[in-house]
Amino acid sequence: RSAHFRRFLEEQRRWVNYDAYARVCMSLGINQMLTALSYYVIGTFALKAPRSALISLLGIQLLSLLLLRLDLVPGENARSDATKVFLFVPVPPVYLALILCTWDVHMVSEHFLSMMALPAFCLHSGWLLLVAFVLIPHRAIDNSALPKQLRTVLYLDVINVEQDAIARDHTIADAEETTDLLSDARLLLEDKMKEIMAEESELGQVSTSKRDTLELHDLGQSVQDTLVHAEEEILQLEAQKRDAEGSVEEAELRKKLRECRQEVGRAKHALEHFAVWRMAPGVHASLAALKSVSSAGWYDEGKKMKIERCFHGFLEKCNELDLGITAPRRVGSYGFLDAGSEDSEEREKHMEALEVAEGDTLMVRMPAKGLSGGTATFTGEGSVWVEQGSSRLRHHPPEDGRATSFDQV
Repeated sequence: RSAHFRRFLEEQRRWVNYDAYARVCMSLGINQMLTALSYYVIGTFALKAPRSALISLLGIQLLSLLLLRLDLVPGENARSDATKVFLFVPVPPVYLALILCTWDVHMVSEHFLSMMALPAFCLHSGWLLLVAFVLIPHRAIDNSALPKQLRTVLYLDVINVEQDAIARDHTIADAEETTDLLSDARLLLEDKMKEIMAEESELGQVSTSKRDTLELHDLGQSVQDTLVHAEEEILQLEAQKRDAEGSVEEAELRKKLRECRQEVGRAKHALEHFAVWRMAPGVHASLAALKSVSSAGWYDEGKKMKIERCFHGFLEKCNELDLGITAPRRVGSYGFLDAGSEDSEEREKHMEALEVAEGDTLMVRMPAKGLSGGTATFTGEGSVWVEQGSSRLRHHPPEDGRATSFDQV
């Protein structure tokens, strides 16, 4: 919402000095242009029309004084500053104009005229020295070395302390808003996952298709996109915290930074859990297929034991991570065991795997050479495919490519 505002403040800090002194040069340039125009009026028109030249000169100097009044910020001694400006700006050209109007320049020597004009040049030099002194930058609390005596420089506004407070408030507000959005997106994703796991538990089977819907993809992407924005907000808060180090605002920024980091951590954990949760049915289908083929006697004892260990280890991890692959073991027709009176280890013993959905069952590819099981022994090369839950063999891979193998798993 206010990213453009913060970006402007960040970028303006890089060229604010150039902007400030460009404004100074523009103001001084106008002043010197009016001074040069005053001398041009004196030198060109005073000899032909002294009265008109004097009126024009007064008008030009009045305009110069008005512009200086608009550009300069009054200091503590406003009356003294006004006197200095009046002495150094309009007096020199008016003084020279009066000399040219009252003296016959053809009747006096050039040396005498030069001596009479010398005070005007001294006053003009004094004006340049005064300008240099007034515009010396003074480092303030915000550590900005800018000539703040010039009103147009203050119009930059970013050098004011209030602007930093506005930027800090915007950063905190944006961080809070992004944190809330991230929390809402994460909760929506987790609620949808719980809803699907409840449906699977009720049906007694886990399905890959239910966990790979467009709605789930959009919910996960929403969390991911909001997470990126939240990490950007953390960087903004860290920058504001560094700038506010040692101030009263540092504690508030530290608190918001901690809250934002905590929610980012929860969102990352949710995305990791979501990724594993979506892959779990596929792993479960592969292990279930191997376990079924192993029970039919197609594997030797060593592979049988390894499959059993992997399958039980997988179920324990699914139960630990709440992946929805396991459910409380049913007891006859009386429903579930009462797990409330047992400790966690006992409850794990009474957990069983949900069935693999019909569309997720896999065939198992096995090497044909030396294979013995069921009622046949094979001596040929190549592979055969065993159907899950039966002893039927196929000499061609399934058309949909849904197959696995011991080595692959």
